[in-house]
Amino acid sequence: MNGPEGNAGRSNTLQALPFLMVFGGCMSAVIAMEYILKANPKAGNLLSLSEFAFVLIQSLPSRIETKAGAICLRSLQMPKQSHFYHAALWVSMSVLANVAFSFNISVPIHTLFRSCNVIASVLLGYVLFGQHYSVKQLVCVFFITVGIFLGSVGDAKQFVGCPNCDGPGASTATVSDEGFMRWSIGIALLIFVQMLQGFLGHTQAVLYKRHANCGTKSELAEEFLFTSHLVTFFPFIFLWDDVMLAGRLALESAPLSSSL
Repeated sequence: MNGPEGNAGRSNTLQALPFLMVFGGCMSAVIAMEYILKANPKAGNLLSLSEFAFVLIQSLPSRIETKAGAICLRSLQMPKQSHFYHAALWVSMSVLANVAFSFNISVPIHTLFRSCNVIASVLLGYVLFGQHYSVKQLVCVFFITVGIFLGSVGDAKQFVGCPNCDGPGASTATVSDEGFMRWSIGIALLIFVQMLQGFLGHTQAVLYKRHANCGTKSELAEEFLFTSHLVTFFPFIFLWDDVMLAGRLALESAPLSSSL
């Protein structure tokens, strides 16, 4: 179709394409992660290492420049102290988020907590950063909190009770209690990670404002992205055995097509 209507249709398609790509990519990643973690709950570090390597390789071309015919990394625009501070928060958040998978945390609950950091952001913004929020914003945060609470209660039901507590199945109650305790530790870890994520968001805003004269916000964000993912590789030196074990188990596992 040519003409105004055809142009409008193509324009709407182009506007929707980024959303569809992001949404499709996120959904595909969550589904793939659930398959992997069901087979090996301790594969979180391997997944994160793969993700960080991909992002680092993707951002590397923008950090390379040529000087006097030699290829070198572009100089940092912000002080190293700010990068270290930002990277420390990022690394702590990333590693602890993976540890939560070892405590009976399912992928849906993990995704729910990680995607709802607005609660921690509002709480920390009010308490530590002197920010104020409208009633409408607080109402939204309240409903999000209720949603997370209900989702957590629903997930916890798998560990509560036993079918025959007075008979031969009485030991099931003990297993459920142990599972619930591990799950509770995992939830506590996710709450702490959410607080770190909220604090990181406010820290980024403060650093952007403090170093506004060093470059545009997109340039500073790109710089933070590169340095934080580069520094994230260092903790994996101590987690290398875990990463290698998860990698071997993945290579020895049956093809995904056989389980579909």
